[in-house]
Amino acid sequence: MILARALVKLERVELTIKTTNIREIDELVKSCLSINPNERPSAQQIRDTLENYLSKQLFSYNEPT
Repeated sequence: MILARALVKLERVELTIKTTNIREIDELVKSCLSINPNERPSAQQIRDTLENYLSKQLFSYNEPT
């Protein structure tokens, strides 16, 4: 009910979101939840951010030790 009232009044609802301790992912989630639609990433930006993060993880995983 709180969320429904916030949507009608365009109020910001403070949600408790568990952070991942991964800066890129946390910033992506935060931007997706922006009340201003112009501040939200496009689907392509979300894809690019996730692809970039996963590529870095895969590359670092495959590095010889």
